[in-house]
Amino acid sequence: MKAARALGPGAYGAFFTIGVPAGLIVWARVSAANVPLPVIELPWLGALLLAGGVSLIVAGMRDLRRHGRGLPMNAYPPPEYVRLGVYGWTPHPIYVGFGMVVAGVAIGAGSASGLWLVAPATVLGMVALVLGYERHDLRARFGPSTIHRPRLSLPEPGRSGRRSGIARRSTHW
Repeated sequence: MKAARALGPGAYGAFFTIGVPAGLIVWARVSAANVPLPVIELPWLGALLLAGGVSLIVAGMRDLRRHGRGLPMNAYPPPEYVRLGVYGWTPHPIYVGFGMVVAGVAIGAGSASGLWLVAPATVLGMVALVLGYERHDLRARFGPSTIHRPRLSLPEPGRSGRRSGIARRSTHW
């Protein structure tokens, strides 16, 4: 019975940690001939983005487990809202990190289709998931007053934020 309960999260996790990245690599390869944009091949920059992205992903997963007492999965969300650790700095470190990883791999490999097609589409997909599902789910589960504005976030609608580009701290999101 315990093994059966672990199958769902295990399959979900495997799909997003193995299946999605593999699919993005295949997409970049098969679309390469159709993306006649400049190739940027800078292995050092690709490695830097990859390392930074993986670090954000690992920190986000750790903080969801530690402070949220749950898994970093939409289908199996943590029962506690997390605003500590890396979540105090950015609201979605796993998504930010994954975007950095996708761009880093594309730049490191010199893949124009990876950089100019796959990476932006991936980021837009993550933004759609956050705005179309996660934001509503978080508000429904934790209430609007529990949602916080991390140190690095966009300004509230109608506000310009500070000149440095870092938004004002607020309890509304």
